[in-house]
Amino acid sequence: MFKKLLVLLALVASPVYAAEHMDLVIASYQNEDGTPVRFQHIYNHTLGVDWLKLSGINNIDLDDDYNKARLQIKPRLKARFWETNRFAFHVVNQFEYFETTRFDRTSNRVGVGTQYNAGTLSVEVNYMPYDSFDEVGRWDSYINYRFGKSGWGFNNQYWFVPETDQYYEQATLSYNVWKNVSVQVQRQIMHQQDRVDRIGFSMRFK
Repeated sequence: MFKKLLVLLALVASPVYAAEHMDLVIASYQNEDGTPVRFQHIYNHTLGVDWLKLSGINNIDLDDDYNKARLQIKPRLKARFWETNRFAFHVVNQFEYFETTRFDRTSNRVGVGTQYNAGTLSVEVNYMPYDSFDEVGRWDSYINYRFGKSGWGFNNQYWFVPETDQYYEQATLSYNVWKNVSVQVQRQIMHQQDRVDRIGFSMRFK
């Protein structure tokens, strides 16, 4: 029941529920064979109290005929238990549902993490020692930075599983062209997979 509730929150999260919030909706073309189009939703919401946050990423990839080829729903619920200077420490529950045309997989990860904020820079690092799918721990990190008033922004997501040496990285460079509308380029690198490059535009709601 808790997992279903977490997925529901991830899909319907909106500014109504948050005093502090951010939604980024991205549409991009990618060079991956069979899945040329990706829609991505990135969000960060405060859930009523400032120590409880819901963040995450939803991806939908479409094939050449614009049918769904891949779906990923990946919310993480964070409860802050201590804050000092610019560092905040939290417990984290990360749920992931991953579906392709060939298989689907559900994972639930629990761990601890820290987040550092300074101006437009935000760095979050989590360690989750247990994964309900394959029972191995993993590190993950999220970096977000806006280059002052220049219009440029940078985002990087990275995870690493020490036990298997698997890793994933997605780096995005964006430029604001009008209000909250940006153009962006994105590069994805994954263990034993071909590199994927994307180009598209995004709209920010906050």
